[in-house]
Order: sequence, then structure tokens, then C-alpha cells
Amino acid sequence: MVKACETQKTGVKEKAAQLPDMPGVYLLKDDLGEIIYCGKAVSLKKRVASYFRPSPDSDPRKGLLSSKVRDLEYIVTNSELDALILESNLIKKHRPRFNVLLRDDKNYPHLCITLNEPYPRLKIVRRIKKDGCIYFGPYTPSKAMNQTLRLIHQIFPIRRCNKPLPKDPKRPCLNHQIGLCRAPCSGLITYSEYQGLVQEIILFLQGKKDELVKRLTKEMKQAAIGHRYERAATLRDQIRAIQSCMEKQHVFSSSLEDRDCFAFSKDKDMAYVQIFFIRFGKMTGRKAIQLTGIKDIPDEGLMADILKQFYESGRYVPPVILAQVNPDESVLLQKWLSGKRGSSVKIHVPHRGEKRELMLMAQKNAMLCLKTSPDEDGSKVSSGLLNQVMDDLRLPHLPRRIEGFDISNLGSTEAVGSMVLWQYAKPVKSGYRRFKIKDIEGIDDYSMMAEVIRRRYARLQEENGDLPDLILIDGGKGHLLAGMNALAGLGISNIPVVSLAKREELIFMSEWDSPLNLPSRSPTLQLLQRIRDEAHRFAVTFQRIRRAKKAFSSALDNIPGVGPERKRRLLTRFHGLDDIKKASFEELLSTPAIDRTTAKNIFEYFQNSIKS
Repeated sequence: MVKACETQKTGVKEKAAQLPDMPGVYLLKDDLGEIIYCGKAVSLKKRVASYFRPSPDSDPRKGLLSSKVRDLEYIVTNSELDALILESNLIKKHRPRFNVLLRDDKNYPHLCITLNEPYPRLKIVRRIKKDGCIYFGPYTPSKAMNQTLRLIHQIFPIRRCNKPLPKDPKRPCLNHQIGLCRAPCSGLITYSEYQGLVQEIILFLQGKKDELVKRLTKEMKQAAIGHRYERAATLRDQIRAIQSCMEKQHVFSSSLEDRDCFAFSKDKDMAYVQIFFIRFGKMTGRKAIQLTGIKDIPDEGLMADILKQFYESGRYVPPVILAQVNPDESVLLQKWLSGKRGSSVKIHVPHRGEKRELMLMAQKNAMLCLKTSPDEDGSKVSSGLLNQVMDDLRLPHLPRRIEGFDISNLGSTEAVGSMVLWQYAKPVKSGYRRFKIKDIEGIDDYSMMAEVIRRRYARLQEENGDLPDLILIDGGKGHLLAGMNALAGLGISNIPVVSLAKREELIFMSEWDSPLNLPSRSPTLQLLQRIRDEAHRFAVTFQRIRRAKKAFSSALDNIPGVGPERKRRLLTRFHGLDDIKKASFEELLSTPAIDRTTAKNIFEYFQNSIKS
């Protein structure tokens, strides 16, 4: 066996010696053909040969990597910049275990003003597009963004609904009646007045609140002079709300420029990156991101990997990026980032002034994240369990992120799917997802499982979301193959997938000739059972909700005079079909929007059904 490995190693050395002296990307593989490292080079020949050349200055990481390499591939590019772009894409696709992996939610919430509509709205989005709209953010945590959104709607009453405005004015909705919308749908505000509101929101989100206050104060005085006292009072309240907001916001950049600030703190093979987002001089949010696979990587190389992976997925690139250390190949990185932004981008290591103070604050937060990580996410507490899972299932990586799937289709009606997320052996309920089966009719568990998995990971690919380290499917080998085929159709082949069958509690994996039968006390089996059972509970709960709603709607559909709006009113008033059946005629009549005739129809319908 040793001789075979040595022969393979000799063969890869010969292949490395034949590489061209050109820029490109190289992929190093182990004895199983798995890609374990992806890198770029100005000269493929020189860079790859360095892995097999003994040198007293070579770092331990390179030595460990070279001992694992049994094969390689390469792709020639036109320039080093093209190689950098291709390297980022391939790392994201293959997630090699010797590359730095940025564990991140990928898409942060932004506020979007829909300038591509005649009467723009303000909405929350997670993807920035070139569609003529204006985007502000990112906002993290999202709670701060929701507070900002509520405040804006209170100060500037623009429309919230996404319905197309009718050609003929109609009666305004409840938002207008409570003062949260100027009702352009009813013609109660002119086009120019509405556009003025939109411009005020833009000034507010750009942080130009002093300018906005001056503008509103001038308008308030003019309204008072013209004896439009109601309008003057409204403007006075707006000014007070804006000034109150100004008092709570701290200025992080006197130049009011956009900046992203990156700092990190390391411990063995793990690090935490702290990112501050400064927009128009004020902090709109911050994000702590975990890094893995960093052992023996110098700080300069680590910072380069952080910046490449963070901005690769199409995020907004500010004109100034503050970095804790100067990244490797900073000139090339600045050129790449400038191409993404469409204008010049500067990477700067601050040494004094307000930028240095901001960097020190980011470093302090990164250090605190690293110190408190065992309590927050259980990454160290659960490492023994996850290592056991990795060994038992023969996984290439530690399964820090596991996604579990189940299907529920009782009676072949209202079939649904569920997905639960577990990180560091603990459930993360904010990551749970529900699916209504759309494409499959009748009872076909395999096709339903394939649909759910296809939809889940097609969406993640579209949003550049984090892929799991392990996928767990509730079922036997048929369910497993259905899931694997769905992933293959999306071009995903690097995520381990297992299924856990009920009753026998056998674990299936497509690479195994026979299923794995672990003892009932096995920590690995017990963890998989907890995830499987939680996915089942989540799916069954969702199906019960769907069936209850359908039963409620179908019963009321048979009653004359009960349409969608009256169904909603009845559900709000009585909370369920059983309560409506027991309601008296007077209780039904007291329900908003239910007239005497409709109340009589409902009462008689259920009385007759009870008698029969």
C-alpha cells in the first residue's frame, strides 16, 4: 500500500514538472480523487513544483498538503486577475478542506427604494440588482433594519402595498386612515408631492438629516404663513422624530463615506472575523463570521482569503476597505474589487485617527466572539460528538452544519416537505423551511423528496447561500437515491448525503455496499435520530395547519354570501371552524362585515349539518 502511494506521488511530481509557465488555477486531489486544495498562480509550473521541493523555509501547512496530494488538474487563464476570479468560483463550488472557508449567511438585508415604479415603495431585499432602484445597507442585525423601516413609515407615509395602482381612484385602505399612507391609489396626493416624500426618505437614509431638517423647517414655516396649520403640525412632528433619531446615531466617519472594516482573531484552526458596515458615515450593521481551516496560514494570506470570499458573491463593494493587515497581493485585489464596483477601490490599513479607532473596536469584538464561541454555538463543546459522526459516517469534513428533510402526505392530500437546520449538534429554528409540494400528484414519496431537495438547493445556489456539510433524509435507500439525483441535476456532488430508515434505524449512503447498523447507544445514531424526528415533527405540524385551513375554507365555501374577506373576518373573530359551528346567530351577526342575511345562512348551514 505504501509503495502504491509512493508511485502515485512520483506520478504527480512528474505531472507538476510538465505544467506550463503561465497564469492559471490548480486543483490538488487526494488518493480518493477528492479536491483538497484550490489555488491560483502567476506561473503554474513554479507554484505547483514548490509543493514537492524540500525547503527549510516551507511552512508546515504546505508540507502537510503535499503529503496528501496524489493527483492534480489545472486551468490556464489569460491573466492573474482571471485566475483570481476563477479560483474564488472553484473554492465556492468544491469547498476544499485545505482552503480557508468563510462560513457565512451570504446575503444580508438591505432597504430598497423602488424607483423603477411610478409611486416608489420601500421594501426589504437580500439581493442587490441593477434595476434602477436605490439600495441602502446592509443592516445587521435585521432588528435594527425593521426599526428603521417602521420609523420611516411613521415619518414619511408612502405606500406599502405592492398592488398595481388602478387607473380609476378607489377608496383608500386602512393604512391611510391611521396616517401611514398618503393614498396615491385614491388620488389624495399629487405625483410631485409623492416624489418629494421619496426624496426626503433618500436624504434620511443617506444620513443627510441636517439638510432634511432644514428643508422641512422651511416648508413648515411656509405652511404656517399660509394658514395651513394641520400641514405645519405634521411637519413639526416629522422634524422632532428625525432630530430624536439623530441624537441616537453615532458618526463613525466625518467624511460621510462608505467603508467596510475587517478585523479577525485566531485560535488554532478557527478564527472569527468582525465586519463593520459604515454607510454615509454611520454604522448600519456589523457581522461576525466564523472561519475554518486556517491553521498555519499567515495573517496576510488570511486577510486576502477573507476579502476574496466575502466579495466574490456579488455584494456591494465600498470605495474604501479597512483591513487589520495588508493582504497578500493587495494591488491585484484592489484591481479585482475595482472591477466589481465599477470605480476605484482602496484597501487601507489604518494607523491613526478615527479609522484606527474603528479598527481597534472591530478587533476587540472579534476577540470577544472567539472567547465566547463555546457558549454561543457549542463549536468546542460539541466537537467530540461531531468528530464521532465524521468518523462513523466516513465524512471528509466535520459536519458542523446538517440539514434534515422529511415528507408528510397523509391521505395523499396537502402533501408537504420540511427542512430543519442543526449547527454544532443544536437546532437553529430560524433556519427551518417548509415546502408545499407543487409538482407531484398522488402518493410518491421519492418524487416529493426530490422536489423539495431540488427547490432548496436551487434557491441556495441562486442566493449564494451556505451549503451544508451533511444532508440527512428521512427514509431508506429509495429516498436517498431520489435526493442524490436531485442534487446531481443541480451540479452538486460534493455534499455527503445519508438517509435514516425508521424501524430498523439503518443508515444508508450511496457509496456503501450495505447500510450502517450502529448500536442504539451510539452518539452518532442518537444525533441523527434527533434531527430526523425534528424534521418529521416540523413536517407533520405544517401539514396539520394546511389541512385545518382547507377544512375551514371548504366548509365555508358552501355557504352563500361568504367570500374570501368574510372568511378572514370569521377566522379572526372565532379562531376556528369549531367555534363558528357553536356560535349563536347574534355572535355571528356581531362579526364585522357579516350582515343579517349572511349570518342567518351560516347559522342555518351548521345547524342543519349537526342535525344530519
